[in-house]
Amino acid sequence: PDQFSAFLAAAALVRLVTLGFASGAPASSWWLALSAGPLMALPLFLLWAFSRGRWMGLGDPKLALGLGWLVGISGGVLGLFLAFLIGAILGGGAVLWNRLARRRGGLALGSEVPFAPYLALGAVIAFSTGWGAPEILAAADALTGPIVEPIIFKIYGL
Repeated sequence: PDQFSAFLAAAALVRLVTLGFASGAPASSWWLALSAGPLMALPLFLLWAFSRGRWMGLGDPKLALGLGWLVGISGGVLGLFLAFLIGAILGGGAVLWNRLARRRGGLALGSEVPFAPYLALGAVIAFSTGWGAPEILAAADALTGPIVEPIIFKIYGL
């Protein structure tokens, strides 16, 4: 896994530099593009550091570094959001499965759930759809606006 993460990060960085030179992009966009990897890895690294490895392994931030360079900042935000969302849904299903299995004396799943598959899936969705943070925020507003706005208007008397 560490070798794959290192290869992915190196390949994504080479791709980023190659495309940057080919496009003749200004230096300001270079810094933004180069910061995508560390910005995607930072929250996962902080989770690992804060929990001393109990909540998340160190392999997840390593993988997120390359994925961030691959999908960019907006794609990284979407990828992380989707990874946590999909992980929460499937992780909740695993918790229910374990409870039912233990009650019936059946086979229960392990307590640790790898996060890397969810990171990869979130990045693939972000990369293949081309969606980023602005599209996700607009979609979330369109979905929650009819529900949340009347509550806000009532609370604040608008």
